[in-house]
Amino acid sequence: MDISREKISEIASEFGVEIGSEINIFDTSREDDIRINAIIDKKHVLRIWSSSFGEKRIAAIARLCERYNSIGVIAPHYRKTKNGKYTYGYGRYTCNLSDYIDLPTEYELGETVDHESIKKDVLAMTGKFASMFSEIDLMPEKSMWSIIDLAPLDVGIDEKQENLDMLISELKETGEDRLAEEISDFNESIRARIKSVMRSLPRCVIQGDMNGTNILIKNGSFAGLIDFNMSGTEVNINNFCCETNSEINTDEFISMPTVDFYNKWRAEQDNNLSQILGFYSLNKDETSAIDDYRKICLISQYPNVLSYIFLLKKDKKKTIELLKLIIR
Repeated sequence: MDISREKISEIASEFGVEIGSEINIFDTSREDDIRINAIIDKKHVLRIWSSSFGEKRIAAIARLCERYNSIGVIAPHYRKTKNGKYTYGYGRYTCNLSDYIDLPTEYELGETVDHESIKKDVLAMTGKFASMFSEIDLMPEKSMWSIIDLAPLDVGIDEKQENLDMLISELKETGEDRLAEEISDFNESIRARIKSVMRSLPRCVIQGDMNGTNILIKNGSFAGLIDFNMSGTEVNINNFCCETNSEINTDEFISMPTVDFYNKWRAEQDNNLSQILGFYSLNKDETSAIDDYRKICLISQYPNVLSYIFLLKKDKKKTIELLKLIIR
């Protein structure tokens, strides 16, 4: 899409914004999927997309952002048009506009910040947020973490099942058909248990993509969140297990006995989970189901699966040992 200063000015004016001297355009479009972000005078962000982010979706994101703001987590404030809408149609494109947040991300600051301290603050916020907003104004869309239920970008199966299918295929290619079958059976049995109770489990709407590129930092500490494209409704304990998953440290895995590594890895996750549960109390159903959600994450969360596939080539024997520990 050819975007000019005049077009940006025309669209921005519908939101009551006049442009000044500085416009920075970031075009992340892919073929016919148009995604253009225009930062206007470091005060506003105008998004011009060809995606299906319609009025209801943007309005829901705007409400979610205000919810984060209400607990002291900085999030974008979305502006309405002169007609009281969050979106403006420009030809075949959908536009929305929010205030620009002039803070660096955790990723941008690199090793100049204490990542462990930031992680603790983010996890504590996750617990506080869920304790305050469970079962309130839920989105019809599911978050990117969802299992069984499908997120907007899922096609046919949820992402974790797709990840696990990659691992099972890799195991079969290396001659580990029996282990592949055991993991498949393990996954099916856990999913069956989750499916039988998941409708009764508390859930809330979440940002859904809390990584270093979306975490804002102020004075060295966690301050806010951006990028709510993956937001949606999620089962609380599934969100907790996904957010507390620790990626596999390859050097530690290679150097340590498998059982010792596994126990250390789980202990790290226990510590992460305790940061959330210091502010959120599990009910009886959640207490019974959380370990099943955790096992799903251990065996099929994307970074873990990539690590297993890599480590099968580096030390097949130990990797098989680790996988068997997870499904035992």
